[in-house]
Amino acid sequence: MEVEKVAAQMEDRSPQEVLEWAIERFKGKIALANSFGAEDVVLTDMIVKIDPSVRIFTLDTGRLPQETYDVWDR
Repeated sequence: MEVEKVAAQMEDRSPQEVLEWAIERFKGKIALANSFGAEDVVLTDMIVKIDPSVRIFTLDTGRLPQETYDVWDR
Protein backbone atom coordinates (compact mmCIF):
# COMPACT_ATOMS: atom_id res chain seq x y z
CA MET A 1 0.00 0.00 0.00
CA GLU A 2 1.42 3.36 -0.99
CA VAL A 3 0.80 6.01 1.63
CA GLU A 4 0.64 8.81 -0.93
CA LYS A 5 -1.93 6.93 -3.01
CA VAL A 6 -4.17 6.24 -0.02
CA ALA A 7 -3.79 9.82 1.24
CA ALA A 8 -4.92 11.12 -2.15
CA GLN A 9 -7.91 8.75 -2.17
CA MET A 10 -8.96 9.84 1.33
CA GLU A 11 -8.41 13.57 0.87
CA ASP A 12 -12.04 14.46 0.16
CA ARG A 13 -13.65 11.81 2.33
CA SER A 14 -15.40 12.43 5.63
CA PRO A 15 -13.84 11.22 8.88
CA GLN A 16 -16.46 8.47 9.03
CA GLU A 17 -15.56 7.31 5.52
CA VAL A 18 -11.86 7.23 6.39
CA LEU A 19 -12.62 5.20 9.51
CA GLU A 20 -14.86 2.83 7.54
CA TRP A 21 -12.06 2.25 5.04
CA ALA A 22 -9.45 1.68 7.76
CA ILE A 23 -11.68 -0.66 9.77
CA GLU A 24 -12.43 -2.73 6.67
CA ARG A 25 -8.83 -2.68 5.38
CA PHE A 26 -7.32 -3.67 8.73
CA LYS A 27 -10.19 -5.85 9.98
CA GLY A 28 -9.27 -7.45 13.30
CA LYS A 29 -5.94 -5.61 13.44
CA ILE A 30 -7.04 -2.06 14.23
CA ALA A 31 -7.61 -0.51 17.65
CA LEU A 32 -8.11 2.93 19.16
CA ALA A 33 -6.00 4.18 22.05
CA ASN A 34 -8.45 6.34 24.01
CA SER A 35 -7.21 8.92 26.51
CA PHE A 36 -10.75 10.20 27.18
CA GLY A 37 -9.96 13.56 25.60
CA ALA A 38 -12.68 15.23 23.52
CA GLU A 39 -11.25 13.98 20.21
CA ASP A 40 -11.03 10.40 21.49
CA VAL A 41 -14.63 10.47 22.68
CA VAL A 42 -15.71 11.57 19.19
CA LEU A 43 -13.58 8.88 17.53
CA THR A 44 -14.94 6.25 19.91
CA ASP A 45 -18.51 7.24 19.06
CA MET A 46 -17.83 7.07 15.31
CA ILE A 47 -15.99 3.74 15.53
CA VAL A 48 -18.63 2.05 17.69
CA LYS A 49 -21.33 3.11 15.21
CA ILE A 50 -19.32 1.62 12.33
CA ASP A 51 -18.12 -1.58 14.01
CA PRO A 52 -18.63 -2.20 17.73
CA SER A 53 -16.10 -5.06 17.64
CA VAL A 54 -13.14 -2.69 17.13
CA ARG A 55 -10.88 -2.81 20.19
CA ILE A 56 -10.69 0.38 22.24
CA PHE A 57 -8.19 0.64 25.05
CA THR A 58 -6.66 3.14 27.43
CA LEU A 59 -3.47 3.10 29.42
CA ASP A 60 -3.91 3.50 33.14
CA THR A 61 -0.93 5.59 34.17
CA GLY A 62 -2.07 5.76 37.78
CA ARG A 63 -2.23 9.53 37.39
CA LEU A 64 -5.62 9.91 35.77
CA PRO A 65 -8.17 12.18 37.45
CA GLN A 66 -11.06 10.49 39.26
CA GLU A 67 -13.48 11.79 36.60
CA THR A 68 -11.67 9.67 34.00
CA TYR A 69 -12.17 6.53 36.07
CA ASP A 70 -15.84 7.45 36.53
CA VAL A 71 -16.33 7.66 32.75
CA TRP A 72 -14.26 4.50 32.23
CA ASP A 73 -16.53 2.54 34.56
CA ARG A 74 -19.71 3.42 32.63
